[in-house]
Amino acid sequence: RLFECGILPTEIGIEEKNIEGLNIRISSRERAAIELLHLTPRLYSFDEIPLILSSLGSLRGNLLNELLILCSSEKAKRLILYFGEKQNHSWYKNIDQEKMKIGTSLLKIAHREGKYISKYKLSIPKDYVIENEHDIKF
Repeated sequence: RLFECGILPTEIGIEEKNIEGLNIRISSRERAAIELLHLTPRLYSFDEIPLILSSLGSLRGNLLNELLILCSSEKAKRLILYFGEKQNHSWYKNIDQEKMKIGTSLLKIAHREGKYISKYKLSIPKDYVIENEHDIKF
């Protein structure tokens, strides 16, 4: 069945697009961002994160919040929260982290030369750590 990656409910964040007379159901930008982050670095390399993040500024905060609350992927939630905060995206203020289950264990995405982000209990490749606005590279 479509839209069953196992991390989100099947009907939330799905949009219908008409392409040349054919109605196609696709993931919204918000859902797609979560799905891609969930698959990083297994299917997508961490080098592809800047491509994903370049479109995060225009995400709909209310839908993203709903999806993150329902999402079962700790990795996707922590990554989107980290980059949303560090890049000061407008949707970040709409995220209710109190309702999200983030977990308490360390999540290691980078096994070598990683940097630990204590707020999100996340270790990411040090090349992708954002200390200030000059570190944001696309």
